[in-house]
Amino acid sequence: MNEESTVRRRLFWVVLAVGIGLAGGALATTWADSETDCPVCRKKVEVMEVASFGSYIYRWPSRLQMIFWPATDGLSFWFCKHCHAAWMMGDLRDLGQAKRDKIEKALAPLRKPQPDVPYNQVPLDYRLAMARAVYGQLDENEFFWSHFHRVRGYHLEGLGQKDAARAARTEALAITEKALAGELDQAQRKELLLVKGAMQYLTGKPDDARETLKTARAAPVEQSTNLSAEKAANIAEFLDEVIDDLVQHVARAEPLPR
Repeated sequence: MNEESTVRRRLFWVVLAVGIGLAGGALATTWADSETDCPVCRKKVEVMEVASFGSYIYRWPSRLQMIFWPATDGLSFWFCKHCHAAWMMGDLRDLGQAKRDKIEKALAPLRKPQPDVPYNQVPLDYRLAMARAVYGQLDENEFFWSHFHRVRGYHLEGLGQKDAARAARTEALAITEKALAGELDQAQRKELLLVKGAMQYLTGKPDDARETLKTARAAPVEQSTNLSAEKAANIAEFLDEVIDDLVQHVARAEPLPR
């Protein structure tokens, strides 16, 4: 499992954001042609990888859903034209044969003919569905699925599939609530409360969202064994800023910006 995957599975993106700082820089993100092995059929796949970005991505509007670039870009969902596996950029490098067999079996009934085009021209909703089937055969935790379904909802909304986006966010909300019932550190709990409030708002529950965000705003982030006082303060400041912004959108009954 690479570093990016580890961060995603922990859900706690803010640790990454605070770790690299939140300063400015040129607002540019770039991609470069690359090649990788499909984690399922092991054939070569042409993909695009991130070439450059800056910490400004943590200021972009998708932070109101705790989603950060490159997850907001369809290029980040890679696709194999040979077996139709789809996965998030950089993931799944070390699957064993047993898991590959399970994935191939899960993909078989979902496969539909696709044109022989660059992977990013394969319909994104198809890639999202195939990625869901791939990850469904793996041992992903609640943090992963909360993030995955939020990202799925974000992209389905962008495709104009409002009902499907709402369904994805309903799944994210249920999983987030389950995670909140478990053991979490303070920083994770505060972030998950923010996520819960965002998903409540996006699934038509503004009153519930207001109450959840009030709880999130009051939730502390304090120094701990794994968190210095400075980093705890930075995380709390970042999350409170996002919460306050989100509260304003809820109060004005505005759609969340993308």
